[in-house]
Amino acid sequence: RHTLSNNSSHLLWMNSMLCVALLPLGMFILSSFPTAFLDAGPIAVITIQSTSAGAVEIAEQGWGPLLGLSYTLVASLLLLRLWFSAVALRRINADAVFCADKSILVQQRRVCEFLEISRTVRVKFSEDIASPMSFGLFTPVVILPSAASAWTASTIEDVMVHELSHIKRL
Repeated sequence: RHTLSNNSSHLLWMNSMLCVALLPLGMFILSSFPTAFLDAGPIAVITIQSTSAGAVEIAEQGWGPLLGLSYTLVASLLLLRLWFSAVALRRINADAVFCADKSILVQQRRVCEFLEISRTVRVKFSEDIASPMSFGLFTPVVILPSAASAWTASTIEDVMVHELSHIKRL
């Protein structure tokens, strides 16, 4: 972790979470394939005796379906929470007004050039938030709280560097 850049660390965590989330789907897909093409002759069966009583107990009691149901329930709840967050974000974005303050837009363009962001990034103000936020893979947006119009130029620059760094990392 300490030898990776922030971008690499972010990508590593994102890919790890995606792999864990897709693990049950991968097992389902693999189990639906016919195994006839795997016929390579006789198969040697190796039996391993577990030294842990807990592992034997789980195998004997058939906890597999319960564990699968638990995983599915937790994943479903997390996806539902993500969906509610996306709906709330869409509402905040729809209610936000485009920034008309030239000094903020100039700083935003300057930071975009510094971070080598070639995509168009919209800047908006919203009364519904208390802290700046950024989002958008294809049409990136930075939403500032309405109070940001009273912030100093150095604070606006710091906020833009932070939020546009998120956008640069996708």
